[in-house]
Amino acid sequence: MCEPTTIAIAATALSAGTTIYGAKRQQEALKDSGKFNAQINKINENLAHQSANDALVAGQQKESIRRLNTRQLVSDQRTGFAASGVVVGEGTTADVIDSAIALGELDALIIRDNALRESEAFELEAESRALGGGLATARTQSQSSAVGIQAASDLFGLTANVAGRFA
Repeated sequence: MCEPTTIAIAATALSAGTTIYGAKRQQEALKDSGKFNAQINKINENLAHQSANDALVAGQQKESIRRLNTRQLVSDQRTGFAASGVVVGEGTTADVIDSAIALGELDALIIRDNALRESEAFELEAESRALGGGLATARTQSQSSAVGIQAASDLFGLTANVAGRFA
């Protein structure tokens, strides 16, 4: 038969091995999860940067279209005034044309400003995603360290328990 001390030491060694193996597997799982989360955040960050660029391009296109439409409106107004026999560019006709030009330019500038705001919002989202990736990595490292510390504490408790029995 085995003596009790040998059984206790073997049981402690087996328990320690299980604790170490479990802690190692948990640390690997945490690291894999952290890498995955960081990769997803990086993908989302890149998508947000692309959306920011797309917002600027779309804004520039809308701004250009607005200016073209304003020029077309002014041209139509001039043609209409001239066809009616009204002197173009003097008095009320000049005021109407100047107002159309001013309002068209205001619209174009509002479109540009809105595109810039939208782009900035996407850039902030990209920055947030980048910070989230860093946070995921830091959290994983912290959790992995905590698992290692807990495993060491458990091993210490097992060893102390066995040592206490035979002291």
